[in-house]
Amino acid sequence: MRNLIGLIIILLFANKTYAQNGCIPKLSEDSFTQELKKIKSYDFDNAKIKAIEVIITKCINSFQLKLLLEELSFEQDKLDIIKKAYFKVSDPPNFKIIKSILDFEESKKVVDKLMT
Repeated sequence: MRNLIGLIIILLFANKTYAQNGCIPKLSEDSFTQELKKIKSYDFDNAKIKAIEVIITKCINSFQLKLLLEELSFEQDKLDIIKKAYFKVSDPPNFKIIKSILDFEESKKVVDKLMT
């Protein structure tokens, strides 16, 4: 009985750790690669943004998000996606890697603020 209660507590804690993202099941690597290839084929950022917004409703990790954001030209567009995506990524502790694609310190501070 104690083992069962312990298992339930572990499962609840593990689920709560990433409950902010509602991230089950994860997007497969093949599916992500196909989606990224489509996004790369778009000529305009508006089309890329719309496609990225659809993808972030699925379960992606911070590195995948970084790859998606690298396809955008403008910092403000990246920030808008970052703000939406933080609560949806499967690995919030790794979200700090997103800062590497940002050019401005103010933008990096936005990421830091999200993570606190």
